[in-house]
Amino acid sequence: MGAADTISVVIRVSLVQLMTPDDMRGKVGAINYLFINASNQLGGLGTVAVALLWMMLFPALRSVDRLE
Repeated sequence: MGAADTISVVIRVSLVQLMTPDDMRGKVGAINYLFINASNQLGGLGTVAVALLWMMLFPALRSVDRLE
Protein backbone atom coordinates (compact mmCIF):
# COMPACT_ATOMS: atom_id res chain seq x y z
CA MET A 1 0.00 0.00 0.00
CA GLY A 2 2.84 2.35 0.79
CA ALA A 3 4.37 1.84 -2.63
CA ALA A 4 1.03 2.50 -4.34
CA ASP A 5 0.62 5.69 -2.30
CA THR A 6 4.10 6.85 -3.25
CA ILE A 7 3.41 6.20 -6.93
CA SER A 8 0.13 8.13 -6.75
CA VAL A 9 1.89 11.07 -5.10
CA VAL A 10 4.57 11.12 -7.79
CA ILE A 11 1.94 11.02 -10.54
CA ARG A 12 -0.14 13.76 -8.90
CA VAL A 13 2.85 16.07 -8.35
CA SER A 14 4.07 15.45 -11.90
CA LEU A 15 0.67 16.28 -13.38
CA VAL A 16 0.42 19.47 -11.34
CA GLN A 17 3.86 20.55 -12.54
CA LEU A 18 3.16 19.66 -16.17
CA MET A 19 -0.20 21.44 -16.32
CA THR A 20 1.00 24.63 -14.61
CA PRO A 21 2.28 27.52 -16.76
CA ASP A 22 6.03 28.13 -16.46
CA ASP A 23 5.73 31.48 -14.69
CA MET A 24 3.47 29.99 -11.98
CA ARG A 25 5.19 26.62 -11.51
CA GLY A 26 7.16 27.49 -8.36
CA LYS A 27 4.21 29.10 -6.60
CA VAL A 28 1.81 26.30 -7.46
CA GLY A 29 4.37 23.69 -6.43
CA ALA A 30 4.92 25.39 -3.07
CA ILE A 31 1.21 25.69 -2.33
CA ASN A 32 0.62 22.08 -3.39
CA TYR A 33 3.44 20.94 -1.08
CA LEU A 34 2.02 23.01 1.78
CA PHE A 35 -1.47 21.53 1.46
CA ILE A 36 -0.21 17.96 1.13
CA ASN A 37 1.90 18.29 4.28
CA ALA A 38 -0.78 20.21 6.19
CA SER A 39 -3.39 17.55 5.45
CA ASN A 40 -1.53 15.06 7.66
CA GLN A 41 -1.46 17.51 10.54
CA LEU A 42 -5.13 18.37 10.11
CA GLY A 43 -6.01 14.67 10.11
CA GLY A 44 -4.22 14.27 13.42
CA LEU A 45 -6.02 17.27 14.87
CA GLY A 46 -9.34 15.85 13.68
CA THR A 47 -8.60 12.55 15.40
CA VAL A 48 -7.80 14.29 18.69
CA ALA A 49 -10.94 16.45 18.37
CA VAL A 50 -13.15 13.38 17.86
CA ALA A 51 -11.56 11.64 20.86
CA LEU A 52 -12.17 14.69 23.05
CA LEU A 53 -15.76 14.95 21.82
CA TRP A 54 -16.42 11.31 22.70
CA MET A 55 -14.90 11.89 26.14
CA MET A 56 -17.36 14.73 26.71
CA LEU A 57 -20.40 12.94 25.25
CA PHE A 58 -19.76 9.62 27.03
CA PRO A 59 -18.01 10.35 30.35
CA ALA A 60 -18.54 6.76 31.54
CA LEU A 61 -16.04 5.58 28.94
CA ARG A 62 -13.26 7.47 30.72
CA SER A 63 -13.62 5.33 33.82
CA VAL A 64 -13.46 1.99 31.98
CA ASP A 65 -10.18 0.26 32.73
CA ARG A 66 -10.52 -2.83 30.52
CA LEU A 67 -13.14 -4.46 28.39
CA GLU A 68 -13.90 -7.93 29.76
